[in-house]
Amino acid sequence: MTELSLKYGRMVNNITAAMPHGGIIAAATDPRNGIRQPVDVTGEGNFEIEASVPSPAINVLWIHKYPRRLV
Repeated sequence: MTELSLKYGRMVNNITAAMPHGGIIAAATDPRNGIRQPVDVTGEGNFEIEASVPSPAINVLWIHKYPRRLV
């Protein structure tokens, strides 16, 4: 159990998920940018991109509460 779960005696999950910036894929696959596409090289469809752009993220804090504690 995490430190918070032990401290409060209930399950606590604190999760952050970051998503890639929406323009990265569009820029990488746009023929005007001249980036060689993986299907042209290996046929696998995989490649690695590094970008310095803001990425949207969401944070979810979830705790288990017993019904008797809701009132």
